[in-house]
Amino acid sequence: PRAARRPPPRRVGPEAGLQDAPKLPVLYVYDSYRITDWERMLTPDRPLSIRGTPHDAFLLALWLQQHSGEELLQAGFDGAYTYFAADGFTFGSTVANWPRMASFCRRNNLLFTPSVGPGYDDSKIRPWNRGNTRPRDNGAYYNRMWQAAVGCGTTSVSITSYNEWGEGTQIEPAIPRRVPDASKTKERVETAMRGTLQLPEEYQSYYPLDPFFYLNRTLHWAAFLADREEEEPEMSDGSVRSEL
Repeated sequence: PRAARRPPPRRVGPEAGLQDAPKLPVLYVYDSYRITDWERMLTPDRPLSIRGTPHDAFLLALWLQQHSGEELLQAGFDGAYTYFAADGFTFGSTVANWPRMASFCRRNNLLFTPSVGPGYDDSKIRPWNRGNTRPRDNGAYYNRMWQAAVGCGTTSVSITSYNEWGEGTQIEPAIPRRVPDASKTKERVETAMRGTLQLPEEYQSYYPLDPFFYLNRTLHWAAFLADREEEEPEMSDGSVRSEL
Protein backbone atom coordinates (compact mmCIF):
# COMPACT_ATOMS: atom_id res chain seq x y z
CA PRO A 1 0.00 0.00 0.00
CA ARG A 2 1.08 3.57 -0.63
CA ALA A 3 1.92 5.56 2.48
CA ALA A 4 0.08 8.88 2.58
CA ARG A 5 1.88 12.11 3.28
CA ARG A 6 1.13 13.77 6.61
CA PRO A 7 0.74 17.53 6.12
CA PRO A 8 -0.82 19.45 8.98
CA PRO A 9 -3.69 18.65 9.29
CA ARG A 10 -3.09 15.11 8.05
CA ARG A 11 -5.42 13.90 5.29
CA VAL A 12 -5.36 10.94 2.90
CA GLY A 13 -6.59 12.51 -0.32
CA PRO A 14 -10.00 12.51 -2.03
CA GLU A 15 -9.31 9.47 -4.17
CA ALA A 16 -7.68 7.38 -1.46
CA GLY A 17 -9.06 4.45 0.52
CA LEU A 18 -8.12 2.91 3.85
CA GLN A 19 -5.36 0.99 2.10
CA ASP A 20 -3.75 4.37 1.32
CA ALA A 21 -3.91 5.63 4.89
CA PRO A 22 -0.82 5.83 7.08
CA LYS A 23 0.13 2.53 8.68
CA LEU A 24 -1.77 3.33 11.85
CA PRO A 25 -4.61 1.72 13.81
CA VAL A 26 -7.96 2.53 12.21
CA LEU A 27 -10.56 3.56 14.78
CA TYR A 28 -14.29 4.00 14.17
CA VAL A 29 -15.44 6.39 16.91
CA TYR A 30 -19.09 5.84 17.83
CA ASP A 31 -21.03 8.85 19.19
CA SER A 32 -17.98 11.00 18.48
CA TYR A 33 -20.20 14.10 18.58
CA ARG A 34 -20.64 13.69 22.34
CA ILE A 35 -17.08 14.95 22.87
CA THR A 36 -16.57 18.56 21.82
CA ASP A 37 -12.81 19.05 22.24
CA TRP A 38 -11.39 16.50 19.77
CA GLU A 39 -9.40 19.31 18.18
CA ARG A 40 -7.01 19.41 21.15
CA MET A 41 -6.08 15.78 20.49
CA LEU A 42 -6.34 15.50 16.70
CA THR A 43 -4.76 18.76 15.54
CA PRO A 44 -0.95 18.77 15.10
CA ASP A 45 1.17 21.02 17.31
CA ARG A 46 -1.38 21.14 20.11
CA PRO A 47 -0.04 20.26 23.60
CA LEU A 48 -2.30 17.19 23.85
CA SER A 49 -2.09 16.14 20.18
CA ILE A 50 -1.55 12.48 19.37
CA ARG A 51 -0.45 13.30 15.81
CA GLY A 52 3.03 12.03 15.10
CA THR A 53 3.25 10.24 18.47
CA PRO A 54 3.16 6.52 19.33
CA HIS A 55 -0.55 7.02 20.14
CA ASP A 56 -1.47 8.32 16.69
CA ALA A 57 -4.33 6.64 14.81
CA PHE A 58 -6.53 7.01 11.74
CA LEU A 59 -9.86 8.11 13.16
CA LEU A 60 -13.29 8.03 11.51
CA ALA A 61 -16.06 10.04 13.17
CA LEU A 62 -19.75 9.19 13.13
CA TRP A 63 -21.57 11.46 10.66
CA LEU A 64 -24.95 11.77 12.34
CA GLN A 65 -26.61 15.11 11.57
CA GLN A 66 -26.45 17.43 8.57
CA HIS A 67 -23.87 19.67 10.23
CA SER A 68 -21.63 16.79 11.36
CA GLY A 69 -19.36 17.12 8.33
CA GLU A 70 -18.17 20.59 9.27
CA GLU A 71 -17.76 19.56 12.89
CA LEU A 72 -15.61 16.49 12.22
CA LEU A 73 -13.52 18.47 9.74
CA GLN A 74 -12.76 21.17 12.32
CA ALA A 75 -12.14 18.52 14.98
CA GLY A 76 -9.29 17.02 12.95
CA PHE A 77 -10.77 13.62 12.12
CA ASP A 78 -9.42 11.73 9.10
CA GLY A 79 -12.80 10.70 7.76
CA ALA A 80 -16.39 9.76 8.52
CA TYR A 81 -18.68 6.73 8.59
CA THR A 82 -22.45 6.52 8.96
CA TYR A 83 -22.90 3.32 11.05
CA PHE A 84 -26.70 2.91 11.12
CA ALA A 85 -28.17 0.25 8.82
CA ALA A 86 -31.65 1.83 8.71
CA ASP A 87 -31.93 4.07 5.67
CA GLY A 88 -33.54 7.33 6.75
CA PHE A 89 -32.92 6.88 10.50
CA THR A 90 -30.39 9.75 10.59
CA PHE A 91 -29.15 12.29 8.07
CA GLY A 92 -25.93 10.30 7.75
CA SER A 93 -27.62 6.93 7.23
CA THR A 94 -29.96 8.30 4.54
CA VAL A 95 -28.52 6.99 1.27
CA ALA A 96 -29.97 9.91 -0.70
CA ASN A 97 -27.54 12.17 1.19
CA TRP A 98 -24.43 10.08 0.48
CA PRO A 99 -23.44 11.76 -2.82
CA ARG A 100 -23.31 15.18 -1.14
CA MET A 101 -21.52 13.78 1.90
CA ALA A 102 -18.95 11.99 -0.26
CA SER A 103 -18.43 15.15 -2.29
CA PHE A 104 -17.91 17.18 0.88
CA CYS A 105 -15.26 14.71 2.01
CA ARG A 106 -13.48 14.81 -1.34
CA ARG A 107 -13.42 18.61 -1.25
CA ASN A 108 -11.91 18.56 2.22
CA ASN A 109 -9.49 15.64 1.78
CA LEU A 110 -11.41 13.32 4.11
CA LEU A 111 -12.21 9.63 3.71
CA PHE A 112 -15.95 8.94 3.42
CA THR A 113 -16.99 5.44 4.49
CA PRO A 114 -20.75 4.87 4.19
CA SER A 115 -22.12 1.99 6.24
CA VAL A 116 -24.31 -0.60 4.52
CA GLY A 117 -26.53 -3.23 6.10
CA PRO A 118 -28.90 -6.04 5.07
CA GLY A 119 -31.90 -4.50 6.84
CA TYR A 120 -32.80 -3.56 10.40
CA ASP A 121 -35.05 -5.19 12.99
CA ASP A 122 -34.42 -4.73 16.70
CA SER A 123 -37.95 -5.70 17.75
CA LYS A 124 -36.64 -8.65 19.79
CA ILE A 125 -34.80 -6.30 22.17
CA ARG A 126 -36.67 -3.02 21.55
CA PRO A 127 -40.29 -3.96 20.73
CA TRP A 128 -41.28 -0.27 20.93
CA ASN A 129 -38.95 0.61 18.03
CA ARG A 130 -40.71 -1.21 15.19
CA GLY A 131 -41.08 2.03 13.27
CA ASN A 132 -37.41 1.84 12.37
CA THR A 133 -37.57 -1.72 11.02
CA ARG A 134 -36.22 -2.09 7.49
CA PRO A 135 -37.23 -5.40 5.82
CA ARG A 136 -34.50 -7.32 4.01
CA ASP A 137 -36.68 -7.95 0.94
CA ASN A 138 -34.82 -11.20 0.14
CA GLY A 139 -31.50 -9.39 -0.21
CA ALA A 140 -32.78 -6.43 -2.24
CA TYR A 141 -32.26 -3.97 0.63
CA TYR A 142 -28.59 -4.99 0.98
CA ASN A 143 -28.04 -4.62 -2.75
CA ARG A 144 -29.66 -1.17 -2.76
CA MET A 145 -27.41 0.06 0.03
CA TRP A 146 -24.31 -1.24 -1.72
CA GLN A 147 -25.41 0.35 -4.98
CA ALA A 148 -25.85 3.68 -3.21
CA ALA A 149 -22.43 3.36 -1.56
CA VAL A 150 -20.46 2.58 -4.71
CA GLY A 151 -22.58 5.04 -6.68
CA CYS A 152 -21.47 8.00 -4.56
CA GLY A 153 -17.86 7.44 -5.61
CA THR A 154 -16.45 6.25 -2.31
CA THR A 155 -13.44 3.92 -2.14
CA SER A 156 -14.26 2.58 1.32
CA VAL A 157 -17.40 0.92 2.72
CA SER A 158 -18.17 -0.41 6.20
CA ILE A 159 -20.75 -3.09 6.99
CA THR A 160 -23.25 -3.01 9.84
CA SER A 161 -22.95 -5.77 10.86
CA TYR A 162 -21.50 -9.27 10.78
CA ASN A 163 -23.35 -10.79 13.74
CA GLU A 164 -25.48 -8.17 15.54
CA TRP A 165 -28.53 -10.42 15.85
CA GLY A 166 -30.19 -8.15 18.40
CA GLU A 167 -30.62 -5.45 15.76
CA GLY A 168 -31.25 -7.83 12.87
CA THR A 169 -28.24 -6.65 10.87
CA GLN A 170 -26.31 -9.92 10.81
CA ILE A 171 -24.89 -11.25 7.55
CA GLU A 172 -23.16 -14.34 8.94
CA PRO A 173 -24.45 -17.74 7.72
CA ALA A 174 -27.89 -18.50 9.18
CA ILE A 175 -30.44 -21.30 9.03
CA PRO A 176 -34.06 -21.42 10.32
CA ARG A 177 -34.35 -22.04 14.09
CA ARG A 178 -37.17 -21.62 16.60
CA VAL A 179 -36.87 -19.91 19.97
CA PRO A 180 -36.48 -22.60 22.69
CA ASP A 181 -39.53 -23.38 24.81
CA ALA A 182 -39.48 -21.08 27.85
CA SER A 183 -40.49 -23.98 30.10
CA LYS A 184 -37.18 -25.70 29.36
CA THR A 185 -34.87 -22.81 30.24
CA LYS A 186 -34.93 -19.99 32.80
CA GLU A 187 -33.09 -17.61 30.48
CA ARG A 188 -35.93 -17.19 27.97
CA VAL A 189 -38.92 -14.86 28.06
CA GLU A 190 -42.06 -16.69 29.13
CA THR A 191 -44.48 -17.57 26.33
CA ALA A 192 -47.23 -15.27 27.67
CA MET A 193 -44.86 -12.32 27.85
CA ARG A 194 -43.58 -13.05 24.33
CA GLY A 195 -47.15 -12.82 23.11
CA THR A 196 -47.73 -9.53 24.93
CA LEU A 197 -44.58 -8.03 23.39
CA GLN A 198 -45.39 -9.57 20.00
CA LEU A 199 -41.96 -11.17 19.85
CA PRO A 200 -41.37 -13.69 17.03
CA GLU A 201 -41.04 -17.38 17.80
CA GLU A 202 -38.34 -17.94 15.20
CA TYR A 203 -34.88 -16.53 14.69
CA GLN A 204 -34.47 -14.57 11.50
CA SER A 205 -33.00 -16.68 8.72
CA TYR A 206 -32.43 -16.02 5.05
CA TYR A 207 -34.72 -18.79 3.82
CA PRO A 208 -35.45 -19.42 0.96
CA LEU A 209 -32.07 -17.87 0.21
CA ASP A 210 -28.84 -19.77 0.80
CA PRO A 211 -27.43 -19.51 4.36
CA PHE A 212 -24.32 -17.89 2.85
CA PHE A 213 -26.28 -15.47 0.65
CA TYR A 214 -25.14 -12.28 2.40
CA LEU A 215 -21.52 -13.28 2.56
CA ASN A 216 -21.60 -14.06 -1.14
CA ARG A 217 -23.20 -10.69 -1.90
CA THR A 218 -20.57 -9.02 0.24
CA LEU A 219 -17.85 -10.75 -1.76
CA HIS A 220 -19.51 -9.62 -4.99
CA TRP A 221 -19.76 -5.96 -3.98
CA ALA A 222 -16.30 -5.85 -2.40
CA ALA A 223 -14.81 -7.18 -5.64
CA PHE A 224 -16.83 -4.65 -7.62
CA LEU A 225 -15.56 -1.83 -5.41
CA ALA A 226 -11.96 -3.00 -5.78
CA ASP A 227 -12.26 -3.22 -9.56
CA ARG A 228 -13.97 0.18 -9.78
CA GLU A 229 -11.06 1.86 -7.98
CA GLU A 230 -8.83 1.11 -10.97
CA GLU A 231 -11.01 3.33 -13.18
CA GLU A 232 -12.82 5.87 -11.00
CA PRO A 233 -15.77 7.52 -12.79
CA GLU A 234 -15.77 11.28 -12.95
CA MET A 235 -18.01 12.72 -10.23
CA SER A 236 -19.50 16.18 -9.96
CA ASP A 237 -18.81 17.94 -6.65
CA GLY A 238 -21.43 20.66 -6.83
CA SER A 239 -21.92 23.26 -4.13
CA VAL A 240 -21.31 20.93 -1.22
CA ARG A 241 -20.15 23.11 1.63
CA SER A 242 -23.14 25.43 1.31
CA GLU A 243 -25.56 22.49 1.30
CA LEU A 244 -24.08 20.76 4.32
